[in-house]
Amino acid sequence: METTSRSGEYGGEGWTCMSRVCQPRLKANEVHLLSDTLAREQKKSQELQCALEAEKAKSGHDEEQAKELKALRSTLEDQKQRNIHLDELLGQQRQLLSDFQQQIESQRMLYNVQLAEEQDRNLELQVLLESEKVKIQEMKDTLDKERELHSNGGQPQPAFPPEEILQELQGPLEEKQKHIMELVNES
Repeated sequence: METTSRSGEYGGEGWTCMSRVCQPRLKANEVHLLSDTLAREQKKSQELQCALEAEKAKSGHDEEQAKELKALRSTLEDQKQRNIHLDELLGQQRQLLSDFQQQIESQRMLYNVQLAEEQDRNLELQVLLESEKVKIQEMKDTLDKERELHSNGGQPQPAFPPEEILQELQGPLEEKQKHIMELVNES
């Protein structure tokens, strides 16, 4: 498992993620953090705007008040620029979150397709295994019947004794069983 640890840009909060699946949640946390920061900054801008308006109302032509007014305007402009920057960051974080969610969904779909293919292959191998088991049983039954006939003296002795036939058939039979088990274990 991959461990990722980062600190939030504005909140200073630390967070840890133990897998890539957590990343959208982490990105969502970043988006929420940026949204909250943007809201606070906008509130400060409004407060500064109100203070600026109040200063305009109070101010006469006093030089000191003019300097304060100029400073407030500068602060207000800085605040607007910061709000624009935070808004851009928020948009980027939202896009990253959307991209991560799409990536996770496509990976989930790919996994489901692969799982279905493996299940189909397992089913085919099971059918093949059952078919081979039936063939093996038929061969054993045939050999058992031949042994019975020979032990009862029902038919003349074949050119090959039943033990030799059994050994000849047993080799390929064991190979097929081994091959089928390997296929089943692979899937």
